[in-house]
Amino acid sequence: MALAEQCNRHIVAASIEQCEKQWAGNGTKHQIIAAACSVDHARQVAELYRQAGYHAEEIHSEQPKRQQQNVLARLKSGKLDAILQVQMLGEGFDHPPLSIAAVFRPFRSLAPYVQFVGRIMRVMRQGCPGNADNCGAVVSHVGLNTERHWQDFRLLDKSDQSLWAGLLVTF
Repeated sequence: MALAEQCNRHIVAASIEQCEKQWAGNGTKHQIIAAACSVDHARQVAELYRQAGYHAEEIHSEQPKRQQQNVLARLKSGKLDAILQVQMLGEGFDHPPLSIAAVFRPFRSLAPYVQFVGRIMRVMRQGCPGNADNCGAVVSHVGLNTERHWQDFRLLDKSDQSLWAGLLVTF
């Protein structure tokens, strides 16, 4: 299912729709991060974004480090609308304008799913928790069976919120 063109087109269209909703909020440029199954899959999906008028590039471990750095520089400068990653940009990668997580591949376990979705959980507007620029969206396809990970992620998030609320009240 993850490699089906119709599935990929659906996720591309839905992620673009979400991204444009974010942009329309106040004009801040938001970007898409996408998880692909393989290098070839990332290239195919990046092409679908380009066909839709988005500037998209893939990043993966088979690229020379210099090319990876160039892709990240274009992302961070706002020249890219979408970045397609293949098992990269996990823990420690921080780029707040990434607001849309497009899931094009299944995840076997919760940990890598949480790492991926965590890329869009960065605050753009400090001290403004309700600001639309601090919101993110996760886009997937029902056929990828990621619903259980999303539910587990939401439970973890609620636990974290409760923990922080308790700590903040204590101090």
